[in-house]
Amino acid sequence: MKNPSFGNPALFFDSFACAVGPAGEGFAVKQTGEAFVGMAEGKEGEKGERWSEVFHVVNGNGSLGPNFSKGDLVGGSMSTFRNTGFEEFDSFIACSGWIIYSRGMKRWILSGGIISLITLSGFGESWPQFRGADGSASIEESTIPLEWSADKNVKWKTPLPGPGSSSPIFWENQLFVTCYVGYGVDPKEVGNPEDLGRQLLCLDRTTGKILWNKSVELANPEDDYRGYLMEHGYASATAVTDGKHVYTFFGKSGVHAFTMAGEKVWNKEVGKSSSNRRWGSAASPILYKNLLIVNAADEAKAIIAFDKTSGEEKWRYESPQLELTYNTPLVHKLANGKEELVIAAPDELFALDPMSGKKLWFAKSDIPGNISPSVVSEGDLLFTTGGYPRKGAIAIKGGGSGDMTENILWRSKSFSYVPSPIVKDGHVFWVNDEANAFVMDLKAGKNVTKNKVEGIAKSRKFSFYASVLRVGDKLVMTSRRNGVFIFEADPEMKQVGQNQLGDDSDFNGTPALAKDALYLRSNTAIYCIAK
Repeated sequence: MKNPSFGNPALFFDSFACAVGPAGEGFAVKQTGEAFVGMAEGKEGEKGERWSEVFHVVNGNGSLGPNFSKGDLVGGSMSTFRNTGFEEFDSFIACSGWIIYSRGMKRWILSGGIISLITLSGFGESWPQFRGADGSASIEESTIPLEWSADKNVKWKTPLPGPGSSSPIFWENQLFVTCYVGYGVDPKEVGNPEDLGRQLLCLDRTTGKILWNKSVELANPEDDYRGYLMEHGYASATAVTDGKHVYTFFGKSGVHAFTMAGEKVWNKEVGKSSSNRRWGSAASPILYKNLLIVNAADEAKAIIAFDKTSGEEKWRYESPQLELTYNTPLVHKLANGKEELVIAAPDELFALDPMSGKKLWFAKSDIPGNISPSVVSEGDLLFTTGGYPRKGAIAIKGGGSGDMTENILWRSKSFSYVPSPIVKDGHVFWVNDEANAFVMDLKAGKNVTKNKVEGIAKSRKFSFYASVLRVGDKLVMTSRRNGVFIFEADPEMKQVGQNQLGDDSDFNGTPALAKDALYLRSNTAIYCIAK
């Protein structure tokens, strides 16, 4: 199919690939200041043209060519790059002589001063934060295989330099994951706490190749490697990205912002305190408009919002109530268009204005102790669970003001201690840390199904930490030591599969989902599950 706007009969596009005329003298990338600029014929592009450091050549047959990094020459027909209008774009792809600038699923092709807009499938996909872009942990359509093993449907496996309980995330072809090294890696030889380090890795999502690895040194002493901290370690917060920067949270060593090329932009400490349990932090940062929001309950008994570009603190909500609050905040979108930031704390569910940090409403949940699962929603309804030693769940309609305790719809003794649930068609689905599978009617608060997960060879206690995922009409539940279980995503919740990889280390992180792949991390490796 020709694209007449180019006036070039040699250039045409299908749904994925591009075929072009002969390449020119070559194109190189480098970094200047905070932006990426291009070079060709020795001429430097304008500062502010934001391009990704790592990109791909797309072959004429639709296959991906090799990766290229900063300083590599790629065939290109353009001699200068001086269009500052491209400063807001996330990345580009070199197509054998043509440069594709990208933002989301849209692609602008620039050559010879002519710009054309097309859509290419595949490159605009992202899973940018814990439980996906909207926190629903779901994907509607996918070709992910739901059967795999060490020698079946594993596209690639990449060893990791250290363990971690964080989830992988990705933006287009860049996949990010964190880990920790130097201390608490081996329970038999714990090591020196001063040697603790954290790492942020960027991988090629197509091949699994590590593109870069950035270390974050210890800024303040962490809690000792003992008790329940031994169950999840020192890299439990999942990174978050907007396609321009990637942000990590490492507890008392603070928040760190990097470019997509791995260059440090800013870092901020959040606090040096510890909860009364000294279990470390676990909640993941999220992005909301121009804000990076961090649950720093363990370090400061605070929820803190930073300007995502500069790192400037914009607001801070502090409360003793946040002691033992380990869940990732939820941006709840109401039917009337308003948005609220919802957090579950011991004995209380509450909402903040995400732009100002002002408290909007609260409800007394009577669920005490540590609260790990994230709040989930369907429409205006909110569901929260957790607690210790008394455990339970409640549902309430969001969007109110003041004391909303009387508006709680129901209370239940059914619970999840660590894994976060998902909601679909008026039902809440989860597997708790004791390997019990639940389906609950969200409006009525009644259990529709409760079954024991079959195939748990080792202790059922603390057998699940990862959150539930939905892939179309199936549920994916990752156990720590017994593989990944597949269930029907309906009220019966029939167990239909169990997949194991022969990896004896713990699988604590929630996988990331793409349309054609599942990214699964253990304490020793990250796997791409795909056909």
